[in-house]
Amino acid sequence: MSFPSDDTPATPSASTITDEMLGGFLGSPAPREIPPALRKAALRSSAPLAVGILGLIFFLFGLPFLWLFFPWTLPREWSLARSHVETRGKVVGVAETSMSINDVKVVRYTFEFSPTPALPEKPGTGGNSPAAPAAEAALLTGECFTTGQRWQPGAVVTVRHHPADPSLACIEGARLSQGSAASGFVVIFPAAGACFIWFCIRSRRRVLWLLRHGTLGDFRIAAIDGTNTRINNQQVFRVTLRPEDRPDAPSSSLRLYLEKPLAFVRTRKESGKPVFGLYDARRPRSNRVLLPEMWLE
Repeated sequence: MSFPSDDTPATPSASTITDEMLGGFLGSPAPREIPPALRKAALRSSAPLAVGILGLIFFLFGLPFLWLFFPWTLPREWSLARSHVETRGKVVGVAETSMSINDVKVVRYTFEFSPTPALPEKPGTGGNSPAAPAAEAALLTGECFTTGQRWQPGAVVTVRHHPADPSLACIEGARLSQGSAASGFVVIFPAAGACFIWFCIRSRRRVLWLLRHGTLGDFRIAAIDGTNTRINNQQVFRVTLRPEDRPDAPSSSLRLYLEKPLAFVRTRKESGKPVFGLYDARRPRSNRVLLPEMWLE
């Protein structure tokens, strides 16, 4: 049995990015076919997958609370607040719900009322004075809520209803949803989670788009500045790039925190040598640039 000597050159693995691979890739016409090694390295330079996973956790964690506590009837509340008439009604049912706000039970009320009929205008009054009221309208039933009990069954109450839609009604001092307007804060968790997911997907798709369709250009590294952001306990640096072949184009920037790409840009800045970069020629004012040379082994 024989073993290769230490002088035998190592064969690049499928995950190794070589000069030949990168040169052939950048020299091919768009849309380019992305080798697996380049794809993997590019996605590492985009938003970390952990950001998307964290966003998914936030989103899924917040959904039950959003469903239970968010005041979904707010648009109807606002519509009733903008335009309503008042009439007398009676509470016919009182029951506690399973929801509590600040340890106080939310109470459901069922009430009956006769809508105030639309009043015709008196001729010559311009609509400022009502004519004789029409016949009493049919009895309607509504439902509303308060935090803590305020009325007993049989209590006579003031009911507000929409003049064009009497079924949109609420006891004065109550609300249409179990959750109060302040409960709208429960939207924060799923909204933040959705933003994290969107940011992660957008960042990763944009990087892959630049690899496939980006235009090759020369850039000089103008500055490397530390930021207050940290990812995986590593400081994020803002790298400013100045286009060499497009004097009128604005400077671009990218953010790096991994040691290998940072070492590459620091070396190029010290030497003053330009770097190859892929940019979106459709949007010359865009500052998004990809530096594939950072991934060379």
